[in-house]
Amino acid sequence: MSFLLTVCISAGLGLLSGLGVGGGSLMILWLTLVQKMDFTAAKYLNLLFFLPPAVISTLAHLFRKKLSIKKIIPAALAGMVSASVFIYLSSTWDVNILRKLFGGLLLLSAWKELRYQNNQQESSHS
Repeated sequence: MSFLLTVCISAGLGLLSGLGVGGGSLMILWLTLVQKMDFTAAKYLNLLFFLPPAVISTLAHLFRKKLSIKKIIPAALAGMVSASVFIYLSSTWDVNILRKLFGGLLLLSAWKELRYQNNQQESSHS
């Protein structure tokens, strides 16, 4: 696969992620199915892929006074602790189990999104 195509796909996935479509899930699928990357490497690369936009968007919201430091610090600490715990746990689990859990997470996310959209449509018709 050409470098330019990989950059374009990555940029597109970043855009989808920014729009809230689930670019991270798509990124892991792209890396494992198309690029034939090991699942463990793909999940770590996916995390690295989203760190810069997360930092930039957090700073932008802070400067616009849309976020409060008092709310960010506990959320960031909880995220770091839980991410560390689950990174450690996942490193001891079989990759096939992780893939099945990830597939289940994708299905659950899709189901919740469909329910949310249906609830939005029903409330707009009332």
